[in-house]
Amino acid sequence: MFAGRLVDRFGPRTVQTAGAVFIALGYLLMSTVSTVWQYYLYYGVLVSIGLGFTVVPLLSNVARWFTKGRGLATGIVMSGIGIGVVVMPQVSNKLILAYDWRNSFIILGIVALVLIVAFAQLLRRAPDQPKILTATANTGKSLSSSFQVQGLSTRQALRTSQFWITCLISLILGYAIQTLMTHMVPHATDIGYAATIAAGLLSTIGIVSVFGKISLGSLADRIGNKKVIIIVCIALAIAFFSLRFDGNLWILYLAAVIFSLGYSGSSATHSPLMAEYFGLRSHGTLYGIHQFIGNIGGALGPFLAGFIFDTTGSYQWAFLICVLLSIVGLISSILLKPVVKIPAADL
Repeated sequence: MFAGRLVDRFGPRTVQTAGAVFIALGYLLMSTVSTVWQYYLYYGVLVSIGLGFTVVPLLSNVARWFTKGRGLATGIVMSGIGIGVVVMPQVSNKLILAYDWRNSFIILGIVALVLIVAFAQLLRRAPDQPKILTATANTGKSLSSSFQVQGLSTRQALRTSQFWITCLISLILGYAIQTLMTHMVPHATDIGYAATIAAGLLSTIGIVSVFGKISLGSLADRIGNKKVIIIVCIALAIAFFSLRFDGNLWILYLAAVIFSLGYSGSSATHSPLMAEYFGLRSHGTLYGIHQFIGNIGGALGPFLAGFIFDTTGSYQWAFLICVLLSIVGLISSILLKPVVKIPAADL
């Protein structure tokens, strides 16, 4: 949320650079870890702050620059995460084998600092909104286009039911997505498959997500972000329901592919949806709040799924909860309506 507020005020370059410093500092300190509390502080706090200061500014800036093709542009940016999921574990493994894990953290921290700071300097803040509004008026674009540029203030958006419905959807999707991302490999090994096969499921998710984010982002530009989120919820419900049938490897891979499409659509539509429904005036702040609530779900999901497994000896109930939550997300998405009346607010 803090990063979103800062990007609204100062633009993406400064915030992205600060994010690089936090990530690099966390990685460099990870090379000195000797106790559990250090791990939680260096990786769980410092690196996480850095990630918040990099992802939110990038996507908020994309939303401001691309009034047309916003979903496709967001999907292309987010596809980088899928590429990283596939490539970086291999790179890290080779570094560890060659230099040990402590030196590998130092190398990765320095590389992250140099590359992210360098590329951050290439980011440009989107043109001022009044200039865009003038251009919109001169070209005779629709009122909805002007609304998307001007948009609601933070307080106005917080007074709408639509904002909290989108946050509920984000909470549900964060819960479901992070549950499977964390427990897919343990689930596969628990039912008898080798660790290499289980790891292949995660690689499948990463590879499919690269193409899924681009294609579903483009689809959102044509049919709307709301309809793609409906597809996302349906895909997640099917994927988790399929995982309740143990034993067949092809079912696991099918569930991984379907899940990856849901994960991809979620990644490609959240930021454009916020711009579509609430405009660009406070997009960074609102998107930051939206992601913060989604990450609460992302923190709860894996923890509760692990607790359920430890208690029952199976992931069946954990996956069933994700099915039911996906259905709740589906209903919430269907009920989501555009903001018709702008609430009064001080800001």
